[in-house]
Amino acid sequence: MICLDSLLSGIGSMIRMVIFIAVIVAGFGIYSYNKLQRFGQGVKSANATVLTVIQKRADLVNKLMDIAREYGNHEKLVHITLSNNLVDTFKEASAAMANLNAMAATYPELKANGAYQQLMNQINAVETELQHKREQYNHVAQTYNSERLQIPTVLFSGVLGFNEAPYFDFDNLQEIKEFKTDDGQLLKEMLATASSRAMDVTQKGLDKVQTKLQKKTENDINDCENEIK
Repeated sequence: MICLDSLLSGIGSMIRMVIFIAVIVAGFGIYSYNKLQRFGQGVKSANATVLTVIQKRADLVNKLMDIAREYGNHEKLVHITLSNNLVDTFKEASAAMANLNAMAATYPELKANGAYQQLMNQINAVETELQHKREQYNHVAQTYNSERLQIPTVLFSGVLGFNEAPYFDFDNLQEIKEFKTDDGQLLKEMLATASSRAMDVTQKGLDKVQTKLQKKTENDINDCENEIK
């Protein structure tokens, strides 16, 4: 009986320990998830602002080309297509600006055009804004990347779908645009897995208790039969 009590006590302690560990892991997982989600949303908000400024720049360059067409060199003044590939959009706008600057040097009357000057001032302001937004984005991305590498967050960041945020570079605009974080599905799967494992361990413990009880009962019956004989 003492052995059985010890067994039951040991299995009970093991089950409590498993449940305790599962609760701790789930708690850290939820804490890390909420923190990373908050910083991840900051990254997505910052990159959305950067991408909006890039598209605004392309729109202004298109308007500038409409004015420049009145002065010649039409074959080089092709409207920028605002495609999903922002790298192409940015490069096309930069190439168009180079052509426009060359035209302005060739046609002084274009450079003196009031509408042209106004648009150029707006483009210069947008480019300054773009540089500012770029610095803001990189700061937010650095904060997020630093947070995801801290303990205990680093133990969960990859599992929960929080990958490293790309830093701003005009050659990786597409990566910045496509950056995303988990929508909650991976967290649900992690919690479901932890719960399932805890249940498995508990069930195995109960099965051991049942086996021991059954064996003890059989032994008791055999002892009784032997005494009767």
